[in-house]
Amino acid sequence: MKIEVQEIIEIIQSQYQDIDTVLLFGSALTSEWTPESDIDIFLIDDRYNDSRSELIINDISVEIQEDNFSNILKDIESERGQLLNRNVSTMIGTSRIISSKSSEKLAKLINFAKLTLSSTPVYSEQDVKMWKYSIADYLSKLEKDIITGDNIAFYLHANYVLQNALEMSLALNGAYMPQPKYLGKLLVEKDPELFEIWNQYLEADSLTQKITILNRLKER
Repeated sequence: MKIEVQEIIEIIQSQYQDIDTVLLFGSALTSEWTPESDIDIFLIDDRYNDSRSELIINDISVEIQEDNFSNILKDIESERGQLLNRNVSTMIGTSRIISSKSSEKLAKLINFAKLTLSSTPVYSEQDVKMWKYSIADYLSKLEKDIITGDNIAFYLHANYVLQNALEMSLALNGAYMPQPKYLGKLLVEKDPELFEIWNQYLEADSLTQKITILNRLKER
């Protein structure tokens, strides 16, 4: 852990001695953290309800998330099997314990969060049909955008094509939406073809080339 992070943790511990549980999560736990990054702290106490605030300590932004055990448990339960949103489970399940007066209750919460993160997305055959329909529909709109010369509409519709293709790919491969910075690595592992199409789309010089590349998604 970087020395700047350790110093701020000590300040947080001193400032919040009466709080039940203090967790550290996010980039501060990794080697990617720099002083330009923020530090994410989760404070858990039965006196809290869901709220967020920001502190500046030693010229570094500290993002504070506050909630109680009951609310967090409900949030984690609601995220089980979700395709796009497992934010609370990620915060709790990947955190480092700074201090806690309820170690047994916290351990159960962290274990439940990890189970939620490992759960496969829940979807139906109708969801797959809708994703495929949406991809084809937005691809047809891209053709019209090229004819009308509407570049803004083109890029919005292209984004919808990629969004639907991504959601379908994640679901069919038993994965959920990670933070954007981890998405490329996940696609390389789970769906290298989509990763290749997406990069070719970004690198293509003309709208005609871009739509030719995206049309490959209709064939999957």
